[in-house]
Amino acid sequence: MLRREFLLGAAAAGAAGVFPAHAEPRKAFSPDLWPPLENRADFVSWMAANRGEDPTQLGRRYDRYKVLLSFNDLWTKADKRAFLMTPREEFVLPEDKDNAYVGHYLDIGFGVTITPRWDLTAYEVRQLGVEAQGSDGSRLRVRLSVQNDSDRVQPLPLVRLTLTDLAVALHGDVAIVQGLNRQTNAAGRVLGVVRFTDIFLHRGGRWQAISAQETPVLSGQ
Repeated sequence: MLRREFLLGAAAAGAAGVFPAHAEPRKAFSPDLWPPLENRADFVSWMAANRGEDPTQLGRRYDRYKVLLSFNDLWTKADKRAFLMTPREEFVLPEDKDNAYVGHYLDIGFGVTITPRWDLTAYEVRQLGVEAQGSDGSRLRVRLSVQNDSDRVQPLPLVRLTLTDLAVALHGDVAIVQGLNRQTNAAGRVLGVVRFTDIFLHRGGRWQAISAQETPVLSGQ
């Protein structure tokens, strides 16, 4: 069936009163209605009491919510509430209700699918350069390239850099900085680890990187 034909037919049927729609949650939605966001048991209990939903599906929804948080897919508190209060199981086909929160494509009819989980191992992160900032050079500005090697479009991840094993050698206006750069996502998953050597030159009142070399130590896991 073509989607346009379906929409026209649904509109006509709705006008004729064939599809009466109703919802009777125990507590109607309002802007100040917030489910617990931090604890699974509290969320399930609150939603069952206030929205009358199935605790089993609520548990699955919260588990999926935690996965999305690890992917940095839900940024704001409002985003989190929107996901947690949307019964995904009501949008999939009847035979897929028990799989509504799994991490792969699900057909919801008429050529439409629910978005799958993202492949974090498909990201390639490379350090492009480092620049010391601040009058004392105590802050570093790191430039990165993030490449998605997946076969589908994915959002850019939130990348956290941790520099360890730092060693600095000063030679007049030249500084050689060596260390390890560990790149992780918001969930702490390792995207890559590189050993680097950066050469800085002090000119114009600030330290500027003039050369950089890095060797991959560990790829994404």
